[in-house]
Amino acid sequence: MASLKRNVANQVIFFGLFEAAAGAGGTPHVGGVFTASTWVTIDNGVQSLTAGTFAELGNGQYSYAPTQAETNGISIGFLITVLGNTALGVYLQFFTDTVDGNGLPQVDVQDWAGSAVSAAVSGIPEVDVRYVNGHATTIDANNLLNVNVQDYRGSAALATPTVNVTNWADSAVSAAVSGIPEVDIRYVVGGIATVDSNSLLNVNVQDYLGSAAPATPNVNVVSVAASASNIKKGQALNSFKFVMINTATNQPQAGLTVTATRSIDGSGFAPCSGGVSEISGGWYSINLAGSDMMGNVIALNFTAPGANATNIELITQP
Repeated sequence: MASLKRNVANQVIFFGLFEAAAGAGGTPHVGGVFTASTWVTIDNGVQSLTAGTFAELGNGQYSYAPTQAETNGISIGFLITVLGNTALGVYLQFFTDTVDGNGLPQVDVQDWAGSAVSAAVSGIPEVDVRYVNGHATTIDANNLLNVNVQDYRGSAALATPTVNVTNWADSAVSAAVSGIPEVDIRYVVGGIATVDSNSLLNVNVQDYLGSAAPATPNVNVVSVAASASNIKKGQALNSFKFVMINTATNQPQAGLTVTATRSIDGSGFAPCSGGVSEISGGWYSINLAGSDMMGNVIALNFTAPGANATNIELITQP
């Protein structure tokens, strides 16, 4: 199992082929011809011939560049065979990721440490500053941050200053909003203030709502772009599809009675909770229960008399 970018052109996948002849013993297959011999299935849809480009790289290794349309789905399966059945067939399963213009997965953060986040303005999340350098902050009756001014232009501040500020360091001050002047924070507790690439103040959060902040903040993401990986640890995975290949013909084989077992994080193989159902054309489906997915790495083994074993590895998400 691997990942492709959803509905994105110019992607390349790689695979290897081995000789199918008896006694070949894993000999790499060279000179593969794929025309009218490879199929793609998207989101349990109708199986169709591929339209992308194959290339032989040498020593039995090949590449395939799928069309953009062949990546437009959540679950993508490629079945690759060679004309004349001179090489063993290969099945490749992909779960796609939706990405932004920079190729990064899109996420929608709805919760932070288990609590719903406030609505953002122009994509900038709201923050509640409770501490500065480990000290609790306070506000006045107008919900303005209380500050302790120690000096003003190099001179000690008066105990009760009365000023009408029209200039600051010989420059005219910016227009105030509702009587609140604009400020340019350069220092915090004697240290130089810094900003990030979006001109936002860098802060070191020591506490959150009165509790010490963890070294690595916990994020509870409950809404993820539809194409992000849906293989979750301990969560059922329904309609998981795979193909069975006839031992003699190296073609997809229908009408099999398939036995499904799984290994969780390197443990011994045990029967899967659900049974295998036939789709058509050598394709089969199984509903994997939460108990089948209770691990970080799940190895699936599908066997049937007269067919090659199909082995698939799944990497789960937390």
